[in-house]
Amino acid sequence: MNRMMPWVPVFVIVSGCAHVGKAPTPLAPWYPVVSDRGDSVFVVFESRIPCADCEKIKFALALYRNREADTPTTYKMARVHVAKGDDQEMSPRVGDAGYSYALNRTR
Repeated sequence: MNRMMPWVPVFVIVSGCAHVGKAPTPLAPWYPVVSDRGDSVFVVFESRIPCADCEKIKFALALYRNREADTPTTYKMARVHVAKGDDQEMSPRVGDAGYSYALNRTR
């Protein structure tokens, strides 16, 4: 009798349990990589700031530049009110330890 024969069912079961899946697809950035004028993104900042009548505001700023002239050109700004449906007239409260007006560079 072959010594490997008792291990064959174990190998079959283990190989059947292994799941080889694709890595998750990363989310596309919220900003276009190239502006309407054809300028490339230079730097991106993101933060969460306090809000008067919602949980927080997710705020982001993307700055673009002309590569040839190496000068700033345009920007794209985004904000999302968390746990609120309507706009609140761009009047966030003063920051605290949990939320501040500091922008964190993400790119």
